[in-house]
Amino acid sequence: MKIVGCIPEPLAEWGPILRAYYENPARHAMELQLWATHTRVRALQRALWNWKNTARGEYEDAIPVLLVERSVASDLLVFGRARREAGLLSDPEWDLLLGMGTGAAGVGRLLTP
Repeated sequence: MKIVGCIPEPLAEWGPILRAYYENPARHAMELQLWATHTRVRALQRALWNWKNTARGEYEDAIPVLLVERSVASDLLVFGRARREAGLLSDPEWDLLLGMGTGAAGVGRLLTP
C-alpha cells in the first residue's frame, strides 16, 4: 500500500471548455475557472475515497501524502487572479469564486489581507 500519491492536473477533462476559452476568453473565463476548480476538488475527493477504502493493516491510521500538480488555492491565486486583473472575471464572479474557496479550501481567507 502506498501512502504517497500524485494527483495530476485533470487536463483531459477540460478539452471542450479549454478550447472554447482559447477561442473567446472573455466569454468562457468563468466557465473554465469553475470547471477547473470542480475537477480538482473531484480528483482530490476520489483520491481520498480510494485511500479510505483501501487502507489496510499498518497503514490504516496513516495520513496519506497526496501531491497535487496544482491545488485549488493556487489555481485561484494564480490563474483566477490573473483573469480578474485582465478584466475577464467580473467582481460578482470573483466574489463567487472566493466564496467557493472559503467553503471548500479556505482560499478566500488566503486572498484577504
